[in-house]
Amino acid sequence: MNGRMEIIGRLTLFLLVLLCGRLAELHANTPSSAQTGPQVTAQLSTGLATIKSDVTCMVQVEGANRASLEDVPKVVGLPLIKVSGPSVQDSFSSFRTGRKRTHVWAVTFQPDKEGEFIIPPMTLKVDGKLVTTRELTLSVVKDLTGQELGHLEFEGLPEFVFEGQPFTVRNRRTAPPQGN
Repeated sequence: MNGRMEIIGRLTLFLLVLLCGRLAELHANTPSSAQTGPQVTAQLSTGLATIKSDVTCMVQVEGANRASLEDVPKVVGLPLIKVSGPSVQDSFSSFRTGRKRTHVWAVTFQPDKEGEFIIPPMTLKVDGKLVTTRELTLSVVKDLTGQELGHLEFEGLPEFVFEGQPFTVRNRRTAPPQGN
């Protein structure tokens, strides 16, 4: 009986070591944010705005443990109204993808004059390293009217459509009138 227990004990230990080795191999082959590095993005809520309208830039860092927004450059004609955040979200999916942390800031501007504005890259500190966003472009007009934006016309709209039924719509856009 004693010899039998020793064999079962050794077999159990062997299977446990084999299982741990397989788990370590799976973890090593899993893409992680540490291998690919954190992803930094910045996106405006719109590319075309009117004077005194709020324009929000969403700055997002995905795959970093720590992140802070260090600098939002000043742009003449595009005053900074507020910076909100960071909002930190931790998500856990499966064993293969593991934990993902996302930091998000909302940077709100309010244009006070017309023109084309280039928002220089914003600086962030991500896991101890300084990184920057891409530069962003914003067009600001006095007021938006359909006449300035052109004309969009839809042709061939179906009379009835059932839920889930595919259909085709043709549209035609005409350019805005030149020179007033």
